[in-house]
Amino acid sequence: FLNGSNPRMITRCKELPSNFPVTGDMVQSSLIPTTTLKEELKKGNIFLVDHAIIDGIPANVIRDRTQHIAAPLCLLYEHPEKGLIPIAIQ
Repeated sequence: FLNGSNPRMITRCKELPSNFPVTGDMVQSSLIPTTTLKEELKKGNIFLVDHAIIDGIPANVIRDRTQHIAAPLCLLYEHPEKGLIPIAIQ
């Protein structure tokens, strides 16, 4: 993400958006064992990339097949040893 085409889409996440039903149990295996998602949100170590801006863009047609465009949400965690890692994608 940081070296990609639009790293400015990353924002610090203080609370999960209502349209992103992620729970702490779902991502616990990606976090360090001594913490929780709630704690990491408070510390400012969770980031969100929301591609809602591309939602509704007309899809291209290639060889008579309509392509599909997704507007994903990606939750990232600033892991103390592994750096910025994805922990949930919708």
